[in-house]
Amino acid sequence: RQPVNNTLPVQNENAKVDTTAQEQVSVYVDSTKSKGAWEYKVVTAPTGERLVMNTVFVNKRDPFILSNGQEMYPSMRVTNNNNQGNLLYFQLPGVDYATNSLKITFDEKDAQQAAFSKDPYNNPGAVVLDNAASFIEKMKKSNKVTIEVNLKNYGTKKFDFSTSGFIWDK
Repeated sequence: RQPVNNTLPVQNENAKVDTTAQEQVSVYVDSTKSKGAWEYKVVTAPTGERLVMNTVFVNKRDPFILSNGQEMYPSMRVTNNNNQGNLLYFQLPGVDYATNSLKITFDEKDAQQAAFSKDPYNNPGAVVLDNAASFIEKMKKSNKVTIEVNLKNYGTKKFDFSTSGFIWDK
């Protein structure tokens, strides 16, 4: 048997504490399911707040190639939580946007300009479209959505998303 050291460390009253450190938030995935090209998830934050999200990625055979040769797959994501309601995201990691708007087309008709703002959670390459409700309603009735966006150092690019099977009742 070894003796146990029962002495406690002495506290230094002059010790400095970093009060700027931020706590890492854990998120728990409650459920995941797929329908068509869409992946549905329900997640719960430690606060108990539930977030419902629905994500579709661009065709895996058509990646966007960054200048360093890395392949990126753009995504569209629809989310809902009690604090913010419905949000529609477009995300292409590794890029900067040349403007604060994009063009969104449903089934190769009904092209509209859509203003966007930077993702409030600072996800790389993610933007939140203004007026999400009208775009979500049109996505419910479409089979294909095309996003055309002007990217710094890459020019204007188009990305096609298969939206058939999209269901959203939030």
